[in-house]
Amino acid sequence: MTLGEDTPEPVLKCWQCQSEALDEPLPLSRQAICQECFEPLRCCYMCLHFDESAMNRCEEDRADPPLEKGVANFCEFFVAGLKDSDVGSKRLGRNASAQSSLDSLFGGSEGDDAGASAKGLSPAEQRLKDLFAED
Repeated sequence: MTLGEDTPEPVLKCWQCQSEALDEPLPLSRQAICQECFEPLRCCYMCLHFDESAMNRCEEDRADPPLEKGVANFCEFFVAGLKDSDVGSKRLGRNASAQSSLDSLFGGSEGDDAGASAKGLSPAEQRLKDLFAED
């Protein structure tokens, strides 16, 4: 048994519809498009350097990222996002993590805020009222 026989080969997936781009040769050309949704494949969303939390949403310091992340570009630092999981999982995981952190910090479940909005108060006003309420 050789190393890597039991590991699945990474597959390039479209950033928009998550369909596999099986017929696209690497490196991706600027004209490469998804055969399902017709979105460009050589764009920031498909790059391994794409990071929602980074400045200009790119981890590569030397890159000059375009304003529109979903359009085809000529970035010389582009590296196709070959991953076993969805292309956007890194981005979505960070967003979910940030949202759960905010929810734990501010108690931000929708059920908690429903009572405050029924009373005509914003969630922040209700928390202030609860904080300074006399017992």
